[in-house]
Amino acid sequence: MKMTPGHLSDLKAWYAEYVGGFYLRHPAQKPNIKLKDDHTVRVCREIVEIGRELALSEQDLLIAEAAALLHDIGRFEQIIRYGTLSDVQSENHAALGVRILKEKDILRHLPEAVREVVMKAVALHNAPALSASERDDILRHARLLRDADKIDIYWVVTRFYTDRDSLKDVDVKINLPDDPGISEHVYELLLHRKPVRYADLKRVNDFKLLQLAWVYDMNFDVALKRIVERGYLDVLVSVLPADEKVSRINEMVRAHVESRLKPKSRRPS
Repeated sequence: MKMTPGHLSDLKAWYAEYVGGFYLRHPAQKPNIKLKDDHTVRVCREIVEIGRELALSEQDLLIAEAAALLHDIGRFEQIIRYGTLSDVQSENHAALGVRILKEKDILRHLPEAVREVVMKAVALHNAPALSASERDDILRHARLLRDADKIDIYWVVTRFYTDRDSLKDVDVKINLPDDPGISEHVYELLLHRKPVRYADLKRVNDFKLLQLAWVYDMNFDVALKRIVERGYLDVLVSVLPADEKVSRINEMVRAHVESRLKPKSRRPS
């Protein structure tokens, strides 16, 4: 038994009703609800387009879109329960989303193997790293979702940094002071390609620099290419201090991107 387009249509109908209830019951939070609702729509589009570029099967495309549709379902409850979109100040929104999906038994009509993939992709979409011990199909969909999610987060944050009035009513950044400079600890971690936890961030510039280095965590070259072609890295550099630390990290990031995206030489036949 496989997932069908009808299954996906049912999930979309449930999602629309579920999120619509938040719009109706919590009008004061409409900007934040819409932020995450619109984000979900765009991530669904991104993941399908990336999947098609990767020549995935129609079955994988259905599963990927289902995971994208549900990946931030915990955000809406998070907004209402805690009044923030910061996991640090509330709870892990992915884990909250998994609990909601289980409590409401939303995936009950899907084949068991598909249920597991979708649930795992939702659970892992914001994890610090993925474990190679996961099943291949779970890893494939978790990686797809993480890439599609980051692409749209780049769109949101670069828009915020360059036109704050357009997102002035929403909770985009993570309540960090907008102080000048870069934290030495964050710089050293990024310089040595070590993980940066959100607890390490001390100012908005640290967050911007971390986002510049997200390219190291992009799984598929076609997704990385989208980030470069849309100019997101250029925008991030333009809103960071023009100092040696930023220049060094930017050089490392660009070298990584160039290495990943340079044409692969073919062996002579």
